[in-house]
Amino acid sequence: MQRVVGIPTEAVEMRRQLRETPDIITEALRPAIVTLSNCFSYALVLLAEVHDEGRSDTSTADVLRTLSLQFAQRDGA
Repeated sequence: MQRVVGIPTEAVEMRRQLRETPDIITEALRPAIVTLSNCFSYALVLLAEVHDEGRSDTSTADVLRTLSLQFAQRDGA
């Protein structure tokens, strides 16, 4: 839950910093923005694939939970 809450919190902080110092902060935040975009896109693609396959044996929560566990195992958490 902390990570889930942390994502929008970080996004709000990024926007605040961009408004205050757009030139300096943009370059500093670019890697974080790209990472967030990639993660959300990847999760959306997985959910879309499950939907398009017509799978009724798994829920959105199941897909996201599985994805989260895969990354946790990969990262050694």
